[in-house]
Amino acid sequence: MGSKAGDMKISTVARDVGFSSRRTRSRLVRGLKERGIRNLDVLAAIESVPRHQFVDEALASRAYEDIPLPIGYQQTISQPFIVALMSEKLIAGSAGQKTVLEVGTGCGYQTAILARLYEWVCSIERIRPLFKRAECTLSTLQVE
Repeated sequence: MGSKAGDMKISTVARDVGFSSRRTRSRLVRGLKERGIRNLDVLAAIESVPRHQFVDEALASRAYEDIPLPIGYQQTISQPFIVALMSEKLIAGSAGQKTVLEVGTGCGYQTAILARLYEWVCSIERIRPLFKRAECTLSTLQVE
């Protein structure tokens, strides 16, 4: 699964819910800033990627809380603060790099964030149903 930065276009998807508003995402980003996330590119990526698309519909109302959520197979989508922190640390340690390898795609949320930050993202997942779900979600969001 590979992705190029800038290819991601957020579109309205049938599964959109009221909890996915830009205002809700902006509130999440404000909370991340308050907790020490400073990289503006990371904050913009978090704000632009619709996290609710990566969780089960029953959990969509909680998607913009700063908490991990179950995605099945005893796995979770990481809490936004951890995603932001990992992304910030990765950028700091890979200055000038255009490619990143992600081990453990999970639902694909971190992959979508990285696609906003790097020209090429290579992500691998060992749990086939999670891989298929991530592939579908990323494709729907035009992260290719």
